[in-house]
Amino acid sequence: MFEPIPAGQVVDPEKLEIHPAADVFPLAEDADFEALVEDIRKNGLKNPIVLDAECRVLLDGRRRLKACRRAGAELRFVRHTGPESPLDLVISLNVRRRQMNESQRAMVAARLMPQLGAEAAKRRGVRKNIKVDLPGSSSGQAREQAAAMLNVSPSLVQRAVTVLKSGNAELIQGVDRGELAVTTAVSRLRPAQPTPQPAPPGATGEAMLLLWGPARKMAEFLPAIESSGLRYQACQASWIDTPR
Repeated sequence: MFEPIPAGQVVDPEKLEIHPAADVFPLAEDADFEALVEDIRKNGLKNPIVLDAECRVLLDGRRRLKACRRAGAELRFVRHTGPESPLDLVISLNVRRRQMNESQRAMVAARLMPQLGAEAAKRRGVRKNIKVDLPGSSSGQAREQAAAMLNVSPSLVQRAVTVLKSGNAELIQGVDRGELAVTTAVSRLRPAQPTPQPAPPGATGEAMLLLWGPARKMAEFLPAIESSGLRYQACQASWIDTPR
């Protein structure tokens, strides 16, 4: 529910805070933005900018605010007094407007996890100063909550966390733009695993292939070895003495 700004209350756009969740959604200047500037210049601002109940925090309308400044148009504000929380409103309006796919929503959920974790800790009354960082797998509650808010699976959110933590700008931007699935981005972060090759036709004699490493990693090679028809024997030793 939106209400007009109370009579006599002055809103200073320069002093407005941006809700942290709003900053999760990229604010791009593209052809659509330039078209918005021209429309506002000709027709004025049609959809007012949404503030919180105290008129101190901008919840929705960063793009419209910027376009109004560019066009030199008069600003119009309303305040949010509905039953949903400001955070829920920010997410709902942005996701619906942008028509985001599943991977894009997972990236938003991953970026929201630090804020959700901080709010949960604040409600519990512990640690007032929490470092805002991308969480790991231990932040299960925040991941579950973020996944539910963005209507994606927690496992997909965790993959999005992996992509963000990688710092790979090309992959991050690809998922954000909807050009790349988050699962594909994660797969591209993993180094290619060598695949044992079968012996060439007509080869005679025997050869010994030695693979060593953690048992968990060795298990990844066994299916390929078995399908190649090669014989193998698993062993565990600190050293191997080969015949001379």
